[in-house]
Amino acid sequence: MKKLCAFFLMAALLMGSASVWAEEDSAPQVDPTATNVSTLYPTVDGVLPAEPQPPAGGVKDFENFQKYADAVNDYIKAAQKYIDGATNDANDIINKRNEAVQKAQHVVDVYNASIPKENKK
Repeated sequence: MKKLCAFFLMAALLMGSASVWAEEDSAPQVDPTATNVSTLYPTVDGVLPAEPQPPAGGVKDFENFQKYADAVNDYIKAAQKYIDGATNDANDIINKRNEAVQKAQHVVDVYNASIPKENKK
């Protein structure tokens, strides 16, 4: 029974949800205010340059339109850098969360192994 409880605990941790528990009252809930972040994550608006605006003369104003095209390219490069960084950061967080789950599972396994077989039900 204890191994079964440990399995459900780990499943809940992996899914980020306690929906696998039969009884809602005894189900551990994810604390919506819990965080390990000590500073706010940079917002996209704080990282990207100002949104480029097309010239009033459109393509007829070739020189300004070329500057506009260059600004659009710079904007896209900055957005891609932010996206890549956010993806890398999210993957790092997921890897660290999974490591914590594995360590918790190890502790549960050691605990279960320390209980004499005749006491397990």
